[in-house]
Amino acid sequence: MAIAVDYGFIQLNLPTEAPKIWHQAYGPGSEPASSKDIRPEKDELVRFIDENYEKLSRAALAGDATQLAIAHTVPLLADTPIKTRGDLLAHILATHFASHVGQLSSWRRLLGMPPLF
Repeated sequence: MAIAVDYGFIQLNLPTEAPKIWHQAYGPGSEPASSKDIRPEKDELVRFIDENYEKLSRAALAGDATQLAIAHTVPLLADTPIKTRGDLLAHILATHFASHVGQLSSWRRLLGMPPLF
């Protein structure tokens, strides 16, 4: 979830925020990282996600409609209904994020933890 925000920043021609090592360790095609040096602490990760998804949301709202209509540049999503930069930003900010929150919620329940809501 954390590195996905960078794909949004790229579509808006903004600098990326996630450490490059996170992309190497957790990006598409990567193997799960075994080094504790690569795994951020929960507080760092939550802070990063909070700050940068808020930043991406503001940038997307301010985005130029012409730029948002341009085809996105993510090869992994080339053959999907996600065609434009605007489509990709909507996906990152809504469906991608929500699907992973749902996964985390399910894992919590499987561990016997109470529902979040």
